Amino acid sequence: MKVTYKISYDMVRTVCIENDFYNAGTNAEYEKMFSKVSANNGVKTAEEIFEIAEDIYFHTSKYDNLSTELIAACLLQAAYVLSVER
Repeated sequence: MKVTYKISYDMVRTVCIENDFYNAGTNAEYEKMFSKVSANNGVKTAEEIFEIAEDIYFHTSKYDNLSTELIAACLLQAAYVLSVER
């Protein structure tokens, strides 16, 4: 099964602000991450959202229990399902 999600710049930005993510990156790095979000009009697979989560994790001051999986879960919760293929 392939699930496709829609996620926007604003959704990711809100997740980052609300959770204090991406607090250790430069403006250029932040914009580069957002270019990944905006590519293909924000239509992403779970794998692509996980790649964005990895970027966010790499640019976030670490605290207990922070993981790429936690960040990906936050992003997936903000996104909405666009399509499901069986």
